[in-house]
Amino acid sequence: MTTPNTLMDLRSRIKAQRALHEEALQNDNKDLEAVERTLVIMHRYLGVKEESPEKPKLIKFRPEDFAGLSQLDAIVLLAEKSGGVVKIQDARRMLIEARLTQSKGHVSQVVTGTIIRSKRFDWAAPGTYRLIPKGNNNSHQQGQRRLIEVS
Repeated sequence: MTTPNTLMDLRSRIKAQRALHEEALQNDNKDLEAVERTLVIMHRYLGVKEESPEKPKLIKFRPEDFAGLSQLDAIVLLAEKSGGVVKIQDARRMLIEARLTQSKGHVSQVVTGTIIRSKRFDWAAPGTYRLIPKGNNNSHQQGQRRLIEVS
């Protein structure tokens, strides 16, 4: 049975939790303001342009466009058609529809592994990779960084 004392204790605990969450929110807001200010300074004094996360173009493809290609070549072609960005789910769908995979199970893991091992992509966002332009000499270092970020 609930007593008034129990309810008052519960109210006190909830208020204490709310105070902690409000403090954490204030800290997050301060951090966000600091990052935004840093971006403004970098833009103003260093000429660094603010980049918004790239959104892959919504493309339509025909499975026969990828016939005879390896999985990696097909993923690279998909990225090129998508403005240099590829989403794991789009690549998964493409591999299945183009019949470049034996089964439908674990295809997302196959795509992710292929992308990481190739060192031709850089991590852009969760489930999204950006094709590294040809001639980039830092691909080995970027590949190591991607392994840390994706894991």
